[in-house]
Amino acid sequence: GRLAPAESAAAQVLAEEVKKRTGLTWAVTTNWPVRGNVIAIGSGAGANGWPKSLPARNAVDSPERRAEGFRLAVQAAGKEQTVVWIQGADSRGALFGVGQLLRSLSCRKSAASLPGDLDIATAPALPIRGHQLGYRNTANSYDGWDDRQFDQYIRELALFGANSIEGIPFHDERKSPVMPMAREVMNRRLSEICARYEMDYWLWAPADFNLTNTVKRAEHLQQHEALFRDCPRLDAIFFPGGDPGDNPPELVFPYLEDLSRLLAKYHPRAKIWLSMQ
Repeated sequence: GRLAPAESAAAQVLAEEVKKRTGLTWAVTTNWPVRGNVIAIGSGAGANGWPKSLPARNAVDSPERRAEGFRLAVQAAGKEQTVVWIQGADSRGALFGVGQLLRSLSCRKSAASLPGDLDIATAPALPIRGHQLGYRNTANSYDGWDDRQFDQYIRELALFGANSIEGIPFHDERKSPVMPMAREVMNRRLSEICARYEMDYWLWAPADFNLTNTVKRAEHLQQHEALFRDCPRLDAIFFPGGDPGDNPPELVFPYLEDLSRLLAKYHPRAKIWLSMQ
């Protein structure tokens, strides 16, 4: 059937990362192979139509049933068809399970191996596990990255369990001399990369000007709307009440109300977070 983005990416990521480390080319298919060892990646509790299934554990509150949890287990080790199961509670869990598999593999040229008794079930302790990647002059390092480097970096964050990225689209108007891409292009690409791996994407978006300046306020809202329209995935706007910014609540709240209407036009499920700094 139609796979969720993170589950689809999970199999491709596994094949690509194993090839980098071993030179092996592992085929990706939705059909169960007749012969040979199999790494079976699935998510949710629904039947997938495969001829084999991972025996369920008896525990009622098994980690692989909790949000973003997974189980990684080896079945029939050394037999005619050994199966390595990655069963995610959801599509993100499937991707995190691939991360655990990559960390568990022993890789060398033309070979990859696992312990035959491997059976790991785990789920995240915290619902938000994010990392700020502000493509701007202040970064002093990744302002020199292109979108392929960001893709690899965000992929690796996901493989170690991160589920969200915070961008800084507008703050710091100075252009970095080493930027290979325009900021507006990279802002969109970061959103696209997060959509591929089903990672939350939110923006740190202060108002570091006086909100009584109606011209500047209108320009700021228009700039935000253009980005909202451009991003395939956007989950939240994080607005700091200060650092930077020095506007009182009676100006901040009407501004955020206007911003929320623009956000809802393009991302109706997105939220606005206000920090009372």
